[in-house]
Amino acid sequence: MSDGNKMPLSAEAMWQIRRLGPPALSPDGQWAALPVSENVPGNDDTHTDIWLVATDGTACRPLTTQGATADRPAWSPDGRFVAFTARRQKDEANQLYIVPADGGEARRLTSVPTGVSAPRWFPDSRRIAFISRVWTDV
Repeated sequence: MSDGNKMPLSAEAMWQIRRLGPPALSPDGQWAALPVSENVPGNDDTHTDIWLVATDGTACRPLTTQGATADRPAWSPDGRFVAFTARRQKDEANQLYIVPADGGEARRLTSVPTGVSAPRWFPDSRRIAFISRVWTDV
């Protein structure tokens, strides 16, 4: 950067910077799945997608590209899938999705009216636990 082009860091410039969420390491330690958020120019929306980043720094790529609110990635113990929470299309609350780690379309697993959070895989890589609210007045 040349000395003549220095500009103060403004609030507008800060909103253009992508923000990284907490990473989840793959079982083999070669990849990290993490939420990457960016603001949408012209409105107050923020889109968050899940990215895969090689832990040796040699590669990165988006795993989701819906421009929704993907968050909380969790690797299956066998390393084949990444579960995450997201509010997509007509979801009224965050739902649980999984996507193959080598790419492909994410698949929604839940339709919980109160939403889901904090997905955790069982050791067999076949089941996922999550947290949800329960209505006590029903």
